[in-house]
Amino acid sequence: MPISKEQREHLRGNNVFPDTKTIAEFHFISQTITLDTIDRSQFEGLNDIASFSESRSAVAVIFHELTHWADLVGSVWGRRLLREVYATLPILGQLNNQGGELEFWRMVSLHDRSRRLMFPAYYRTREGGQDLGNPTEGSIEIAGGIEFDSLGRPDSQRPILFVRFFGRDASTYVRQPLTVGSLIETLAVCSEFAATKDIVPPNDAVSKRIEADRSEADLKQLLNCTDLTLYTCCARMLSHFSGINDYGHIYNLAAKLAFICLNLQKVHFYALSPPALMAVWGKRNYASKTNLDPAFAFAAICIAAGRYSSSTGDDGWINHGLTRCCLPPSRKIFNQALNGMERERPLEHSAFSETGQYLLDAGYKIAAARIAEPDPALTIGRAVQHRLPLPPLFGGLELGRLSFSTFDHSKFDAEFMFDAEWQLDKATRNFLSSCR
Repeated sequence: MPISKEQREHLRGNNVFPDTKTIAEFHFISQTITLDTIDRSQFEGLNDIASFSESRSAVAVIFHELTHWADLVGSVWGRRLLREVYATLPILGQLNNQGGELEFWRMVSLHDRSRRLMFPAYYRTREGGQDLGNPTEGSIEIAGGIEFDSLGRPDSQRPILFVRFFGRDASTYVRQPLTVGSLIETLAVCSEFAATKDIVPPNDAVSKRIEADRSEADLKQLLNCTDLTLYTCCARMLSHFSGINDYGHIYNLAAKLAFICLNLQKVHFYALSPPALMAVWGKRNYASKTNLDPAFAFAAICIAAGRYSSSTGDDGWINHGLTRCCLPPSRKIFNQALNGMERERPLEHSAFSETGQYLLDAGYKIAAARIAEPDPALTIGRAVQHRLPLPPLFGGLELGRLSFSTFDHSKFDAEFMFDAEWQLDKATRNFLSSCR
């Protein structure tokens, strides 16, 4: 059955990972994707790359959202969050049970964790109306701050890194929190452009040139925009410290580093030694490490890597930054991540545990496939090659399936999960009124 319009409108905009034009959303609690301007007929039943050759915009949006899903189920950071989601969902069966309120704190914890992924608008500021310009034309600064707690008091255990962007003449200014959401969006944008390039006929030189020009123009517009720094924060920061000014290269390299940071384990955060530039924040750095903050790790490694040299290439640049931060090379980090996923304990039994366990199993396959590639982008070609288990998507209110996906739909009821998120959102809002 389709989801209801009432449910869709209730959850619209409440998600963590909207796309750049809010025409699609990934709902991390239900692990569902809703496409507002793409009908399921635009993707359901299409079996190969050639079938999507005339669907550039649809492919970009779909693989943007699928990358959010893949990062949730198939990274160390995402699986940590997914486990919290599946420890919270069973509360829905205890809302009216005596003693059930003893577990309601989980709803508040999940609410706070989700808002922290991108932070509310309060933490972001913008002045001036001009574009930021090319990444190498303006200037940036890294600043530190701290989050306000639920009582409105500064919380020294919750540091925030900010990236301050200045336009060409410094009259345009944006202060953007560097968050996990920034990393997630960097990966999703990278997949967008890799996926649209993937559907161009391989022997059509003219189409390849046209797609390259369109991608460069789209990236330029994105990177210049003061409203979209959540999506460009990591790329502009990387450009500043590395000296790279090629738009495609910036995003590809930023995505590679973001994916590494999402797969850091506790042992890596404890070992991480930030560069001298970040020493000014003192004990806040230790708090960021204790909080296992991938955005903090991204900043440290990016700064430590320094200027980019074509003689060492992408892997050399990244591993130089990792080494200077006292971390192992990327290949070892990935191997440790996969080994850690294999050793994870099963989810606690509940009405949702079978679904959650299947997603963890599917996520391992996704992670292994992305690690095997030169970069973590998701495309149709890679999905077909690795037989990836990609989930169904709501085109409008109707559920559609990707024909080339190996996803076991009997293990994941998307309508049921969407309804569960709707119910949990209402319960959380109601409970928050009792304690906030």
